[in-house]
Amino acid sequence: MNNLRQFLSFKHQEFLEKKKLFFLAVKPIANGDGVKVSVLILEDKTTYQNEKNNLGEQLLVTVANKTVDDFISFKPLQTECKVINVVKASIYGDYQNQLSIHADVVAVNIEGEKK
Repeated sequence: MNNLRQFLSFKHQEFLEKKKLFFLAVKPIANGDGVKVSVLILEDKTTYQNEKNNLGEQLLVTVANKTVDDFISFKPLQTECKVINVVKASIYGDYQNQLSIHADVVAVNIEGEKK
């Protein structure tokens, strides 16, 4: 991920608001208490401090109390998603270029409303 330092006091709403996210995949968490949902950033209109953006980057969102079956209707690279109800979002890593998000992932219909 690029430009995460700009969000060090991490403002997940500001980071996510000008992005279009599309579903890639879902897999169960090893302990069985949720899933990890991969989404791809296919549009990034966020203003950053330099010319880099996060277009084409993947986010891995930990979703508690859901199963793979809850995402059966999501189609890879076709289902637009929103990350909502963020419980925890933090930057980590040696270069502060990794992002951990614990939240819900929901599909968005054509008009941009949550399903």
